[in-house]
This record gives sequence, C-alpha cells and structure tokens, in this order.
Amino acid sequence: MTDVISIGSMKMRAVDMGGHEIARRMWEQYSHDADGIVYIVDAVDRERFQEAGMALHKLLQTLSVSTPVLVFGNKDDLQGAAREEELYYSLGLDEIQRSGSGRAVQLVMCSVFEKRGFKEGFDWLSKHIK
Repeated sequence: MTDVISIGSMKMRAVDMGGHEIARRMWEQYSHDADGIVYIVDAVDRERFQEAGMALHKLLQTLSVSTPVLVFGNKDDLQGAAREEELYYSLGLDEIQRSGSGRAVQLVMCSVFEKRGFKEGFDWLSKHIK
C-alpha cells in the first residue's frame, strides 16, 4: 500500500512494507533511494523484538549512512508495553550509535490509538533529511 502523506512542510510517499519475511524481500527495492526511513515496532510484542532488530540492521546495510531512520515504538499506551530504554537496547539501536557510522537514528514511543508521538518523530525526521 502506498500513500502520500503531508506533515507540515514535509511531503512523504509512504509504503507499508509489512514486517513478515515475504514482505522484507521487497524492502531493499523500495528503500534504496529513500530520503528517510520510518520503522514501526509493536512495543507490546516482546517475542518479536529480536527479529525486528535483526531486520532493521539488515535494512540499514542496504542504505546510505546519510539516510536517517526514525523508529516508532507503537502501542506504548497498552499495559505491558516496553519502555523506551528496553526497546532501544532490544533493537540494538545502541550498537548503531556506537558504530561511529554517523547515521541519525531516533526512537520515539507513540500510540496510533491515542494519536500521540508522531509529531515529535516526524519533526525529528524532517530536520535530518538532507
């Protein structure tokens, strides 16, 4: 599914690639010329954190280091959702920061249901797109 989304002065072409193995085969094709990446993780589904982290790191290997990556930890309004620090380390975002690549990566906790967190995340992304 592809949509054009306008947020402030930023206009984006959003492609919902899904997170399952079959969909991941197409990620590189759609993301190689992206100005920025938005990666959404279900903050309640701890059983898939490792898988989501590995998939993110694999995706990053195909992107220019100048491509900023915004990670949304969705569903933080639900009981049992991971806190920001837990999700940050579970996805290996600390490894990206320590690698010295200079890649801009930001984790923002959010709730689609409560419509919270997205403005902050997209504000950050718009400042890092060159």
